[in-house]
Amino acid sequence: MRELKRPIREQGYNLVVNETEDQHDVDPPMQRLISRDPGNFQAGKPRLELIRHGKDWGILLSNTFTTIIDLPTWKLIMVVFLAYFIFNLLVGLIFYIISDECGLDVDNFNGALIFALLTTTTIGFGIRSGDPYMGTCRSGAVLLFIIMVLSILLDALLLGLVWQRLSRADIRGKSILFSDKAIIRRIDGIPYFIFQVCEMRHHTLVEGHVRCYCVRRFPNQDSQLRDDGYIHAHLQQQAMRLQIPDDELGGFLFMGLPSLVVHRIDAWSPLAPLDSKFGGCGNTKARNCRNSHRFPEILMRAGDVDAGEREGVADEKHNGTQGGGITATDAEIRRFLKTVKAEVIAVVEGIDPVTSNTAIKMHSYTFNDIVYNRKFAACAVEDHQGRCQIDFRQMHSTVAENAEPNRPTVQS
Repeated sequence: MRELKRPIREQGYNLVVNETEDQHDVDPPMQRLISRDPGNFQAGKPRLELIRHGKDWGILLSNTFTTIIDLPTWKLIMVVFLAYFIFNLLVGLIFYIISDECGLDVDNFNGALIFALLTTTTIGFGIRSGDPYMGTCRSGAVLLFIIMVLSILLDALLLGLVWQRLSRADIRGKSILFSDKAIIRRIDGIPYFIFQVCEMRHHTLVEGHVRCYCVRRFPNQDSQLRDDGYIHAHLQQQAMRLQIPDDELGGFLFMGLPSLVVHRIDAWSPLAPLDSKFGGCGNTKARNCRNSHRFPEILMRAGDVDAGEREGVADEKHNGTQGGGITATDAEIRRFLKTVKAEVIAVVEGIDPVTSNTAIKMHSYTFNDIVYNRKFAACAVEDHQGRCQIDFRQMHSTVAENAEPNRPTVQS
């Protein structure tokens, strides 16, 4: 059994320097940042599964509206009930105090509370004394005016909270469908990370666009080794440049048909193994970053060099290759993604044409959700009657690279 030796930085959590191939094949423990629903393998709410320490509750509670909106729906309904209950209790107490002065004929607090409910709901009321105008009681008129204004404001506030909760962006975004798996395949020898996204509703989103980020977990060299042989890892997130759709044009998508999202794994890609990137940026003091990335320089794309939009720098050690290529094989990419527990987070946003609200959907792919050397099966087809059809079940299907030879190569 052959030993594999790797630097500590690339071992994920475990600090075992020498490990066997069998040990390396065991998936390390990992919790997703973006959880998935077990039934349909789609992401649930667009929130990160993080344990947050040291939060300043004074800052959070200073924005009361957002704090209440973030509550679960059942808790928000309880807040609405509690607010109406307390308000009517206070109004009933006021009516009970001024009952004798204004001739309301309220003998007990229960009657005052019912009187308050009839007033705040504008149902109307009758007074046993026969004078619905409270005689010459001026304080009653002033209090009724104040109660009327406060009641309208409370209705507007609470109904607005419920509406905002029910029309929030993540609810509308549930109809945005991501492919269950992402693929890494080589086209002309270059590795690409690809997944698929589409809108399931008839009225598609307006100005839909996509962004991608990669979160990697690197061991913190300053941490103390724990008793179980593991150390805490540093979460490092980095943006991913997209070729399709072009992120320099805003990364816009037409959501009505399945769209491929393509990221080239080059020297600026967070999916590329650290020791496979070549170029002048990481190895010289001149910070000549036209061939590879070095923090905090700007992220580039090797595809821009291929398209002639910028100049690359030839690397003599790699046959004069320009533009920031990588030397990693598929096996090395797979091992690196498992080692750093990579998780690609995709964010799709758009405007709903019916409500004009923003819709958002977040989805993630871990190293376990990636298949290699395959491509997505055709899911948008034309039938024998010339009608266009989409089979959303086929969005998750992949086929061998040499399958479907008649499929156009524009988005193969």
